[in-house]
Amino acid sequence: RVWPPPASPAESRSIALRLISELLSSAQGARALLAAGAAETLCVALIHASGVAKGWGGGDAARGKEEARLTIDCLCSVNSTDPAAVQRAVRNTSAMPSIVALTGTDDERARSSAMMLLSSLAPQNAGEVVASGGIAMLCETLSRGATDQTLHTLAQLSQSAVHAVAIAQQPGALATLCSLVGQPHVRELAISVLSNLCALGALPTDALAGPDDLHRLVAPLLQGGLPPSQRAGLLSLLSRAALEGPGRQALAAVGAPPLLVAAADSGDANEAVHGLQALAHLAADERFRSQLSGWGALRPLCHSLDPARALDPRARAVALSAVANVSFV
Repeated sequence: RVWPPPASPAESRSIALRLISELLSSAQGARALLAAGAAETLCVALIHASGVAKGWGGGDAARGKEEARLTIDCLCSVNSTDPAAVQRAVRNTSAMPSIVALTGTDDERARSSAMMLLSSLAPQNAGEVVASGGIAMLCETLSRGATDQTLHTLAQLSQSAVHAVAIAQQPGALATLCSLVGQPHVRELAISVLSNLCALGALPTDALAGPDDLHRLVAPLLQGGLPPSQRAGLLSLLSRAALEGPGRQALAAVGAPPLLVAAADSGDANEAVHGLQALAHLAADERFRSQLSGWGALRPLCHSLDPARALDPRARAVALSAVANVSFV
C-alpha cells in the first residue's frame, strides 16, 4: 500500500489553490503567476467549483463551496495586481455568471470577494453584468438583509446608465432602498444609489409617488443633522417626485414643502437648485399654486432672480417660471 494515500482530484485542487494564494501574497509571486496564465486558470477553476457547489455533476457541494471561496479570493488578489488580465480572462472563459452566482452565496467572505470583483469588472462589462443576472442577484441579496457590501456594490454599479436602469426595474428594489434611507449606518449608500438613478433618468415616472416612500425620504431631512451630500441627494429625489401630479400630492401630504422652501433659500447651490425645481413644479399645479405664499416660498423664489445671488442661469429660469405661475393666482 502507498502511504500516505494519493490525494483525490478535489483535494489536489484545494492544495493548489492554497499554494496559489500564498504565492499571490508577494508581488514577485503574483507577477510570476500572471505570466504563467493564472488569471484564465482561476476563472476555469471558478466555473468548475461553482457548478460543484450547485450540485451539478454529482460532486461534493460543500467542497465546491470551499473551492469557490478560495478561487474568488485568488482572483481578487490577481485583480489587484493586473485588472486588465482578469478582465480578459473573464471574457475569454465566460466566467461572469459564476462570479454573479457567488454574490448570492451564504458564505459571507465569498460573497464579499465576489462583489468586490464584480464592482471592478462592471464598468467595462455593463451589459454582461445585467445579462448574467448580476443586478437581479444583488437586489435580491439586498432584500434579504445583506446590506453593507451589497449597497457598496450597487452604489458603484449605479453610476452606469445601463446598471441604473436595471436596478430601477427590479421589483421591490426602489422600495427597499427607500426603507434603507431610514437606517443611519447604511443611509449614505442608499441615498447614493437612489440619487444616481435619479441623475441618470432611470427612475420611472411614478417611482416616487407613494406617501410611504416619500415619508422615508423626508424623515431624515426633518430630523436634521445630515451631511450636505446626503441632504442634496434626498432633495434631488423630492424634486424628482414633484415632476408628477401624484408625487406633488404625496409631497404635500408628508410635509415636504417647508423643506423645499428652506432648500431654495439655502446658500448651498445644489440644495437651492433642487428646492427651486420642486417649487416650480408645485407652482405649475393649480392645486398647490395658491399655497406657495403660505409656505413662505415667494421670498426665496424672488430672491433667486437677483443676479447677485450667483445661481446658474438655469436655476434663475426655474425661479422665474415659478414666480410667473404664482402671478396667475
